[in-house]
Amino acid sequence: MTIADFKFLSKGGARTKGAYTHILFAIPVPNILCHTIFLLWANLGKCCMGKTVIVFFADIVLAVHFCIVIFITSGFFLIPIGYTANWGWTSNVKFRISHCGMMMFVTLETILGTTCPLTYLENILRGITQPESFIGHWIHRLIYWDLPTHIFFILYCIFLGWTLLMWWIFPPKRSRP
Repeated sequence: MTIADFKFLSKGGARTKGAYTHILFAIPVPNILCHTIFLLWANLGKCCMGKTVIVFFADIVLAVHFCIVIFITSGFFLIPIGYTANWGWTSNVKFRISHCGMMMFVTLETILGTTCPLTYLENILRGITQPESFIGHWIHRLIYWDLPTHIFFILYCIFLGWTLLMWWIFPPKRSRP
């Protein structure tokens, strides 16, 4: 990855190799922060870390990203099921705010056309290459789909609508002290 590629990415550009459309999460990151992260990881990779260690960190970012995807998607069907089955955690206000907030964040990033900060960090760590480890390869295939952006916009709006509808149909219950 060159400085020119990095400047392109820091301005919200798409990936230059493999052009993926991302399923979840994005916010713009200030250019100075992006350049600092880039220089830090570029120098660490050259000086004291081998490529394997950097790929390992990229896999950790990808695994965290995958857990967030699972949290959001499982909430779509576990909240209604848990509400009817009287599972207390599905009516927890903090859980519901977290779920709804993350879904709003995902929809907003799609509307703004920004790249997910976790995707962005993973791309920096990998140098905008495909995942090299076995686990990284399969998690990457699960959470990144090569579809037009308008399809994701429609899907996210539908799922955000469902999330908001769940607040009305299955309202969270406030815990009493």
